Amino acid sequence: MPRIRQKAAQYAADDFRKALKNALVNCDMKQKDLAFETGIPESTVSERMRDPSKFTLGQMQEIVKATHMEPEAILKFLGYKNNLDRSASV
Repeated sequence: MPRIRQKAAQYAADDFRKALKNALVNCDMKQKDLAFETGIPESTVSERMRDPSKFTLGQMQEIVKATHMEPEAILKFLGYKNNLDRSASV
């Protein structure tokens, strides 16, 4: 992987980790509570907090539900651009 991509991936992981930690604080939750609410084993939550790239999409969806995180935090982490058009009609 080119050096620039590695840095971008690391920045995205750091941003997601910070967003998740902030969401936990805002919900007055600890990793143990997140594990209970999502059904993800506590050891898995701990491991993946260190390396968010190991979270599955399904686990991320459960985290969004449990913590009321903005889905954009996950989309940015997955590499989607921040230009999601909210005004577009379906």
